Amino acid sequence: MRFGALVLVLLLSAGLAIPLGFGAEWGEEFAERGPSSKLLTTSDMLGERISGGAAYRLGAEFKEREFEGFILPTVTDAAKPMGPLINIPYRSPTAKFSRNIMLTYDIGNRPYQNEPHVAVNPNNPDHIVVVSHDFDVSCAVSYVSFDGGETWRGPGMPSPGPEDTFCSDPVVDFGRDGTVYYTLLSIGARPLRIGRLLYETEVASVTVSVSKDGGLSWSSPLIASRGRVVPQVDRASVSFLDKPWMDVGPDKNDPAKDAIYVTYTEFRIIYPFLDFYPFVGEPTIEVSIKLVKSTDGGLTWTSPVAVSPVFSGLAGDEDARLVQGSHVHVAEDGT
Repeated sequence: MRFGALVLVLLLSAGLAIPLGFGAEWGEEFAERGPSSKLLTTSDMLGERISGGAAYRLGAEFKEREFEGFILPTVTDAAKPMGPLINIPYRSPTAKFSRNIMLTYDIGNRPYQNEPHVAVNPNNPDHIVVVSHDFDVSCAVSYVSFDGGETWRGPGMPSPGPEDTFCSDPVVDFGRDGTVYYTLLSIGARPLRIGRLLYETEVASVTVSVSKDGGLSWSSPLIASRGRVVPQVDRASVSFLDKPWMDVGPDKNDPAKDAIYVTYTEFRIIYPFLDFYPFVGEPTIEVSIKLVKSTDGGLTWTSPVAVSPVFSGLAGDEDARLVQGSHVHVAEDGT
């Protein structure tokens, strides 16, 4: 019998299994009803197919950290060198670049930032927003400059979705009116009940946060596309979204207004159930690139549309075809 990638989680001292990541009320409920608890390990299913930040989240345990009394920096004085000044002359006739400027702060015990992305205000080239993934806050951060990169404010911190605990894969863009849009993956655990059994798996959704003050503060996250856990009679499917990309430009149907386009990779993991046994069989993974669109500033979104073929294969098939890393662009006429 194949147990796949299931891990049975038991509290031996209590003689009872409590689902990971949920509060005491879950334990009390299942103490009365008596099901076991299992973990569907998404990382084992997707392996190296997902992006770095999401893979790190699925493969590591994060401890909650207290930030009470910790004052986050608000301004980076980029013009003030950290050590002895070394003059590196320009080399003509090649393109001229400024010295490197350190933007990110190490604000905890995981001094790792990656996946940077930069956007420039189309109405003001001195207004720049840089976003990156920051493992210290288990989410993403933003830094803003209003003087062409000489000084920077930050870090700003958009939030994950209300059910989630981790962010990854940030992308930022400006609307034509100067509104800043910030999309990222929002990752969290979801329960999956199969009869009297409770499983837990992690899903990723795509969210968009909006800034009306140039990137200094961010709205609550708006769900552009939601990762889902869908139980059925003979199977269960888990949709894990990955590697979103975003572009803002004229709406083809109303060019005076902006439309937000977000593309991403959807990994749909399908777990077939085996008769008479409380386990699942060898999962199948379906992969495709999908697109969603908003014409009201991110408040509402179209249903996802596949813009690539759907490729399917067994989870352990390293030669299965894969689509990943989409890049969307809106032309001046909205196409």
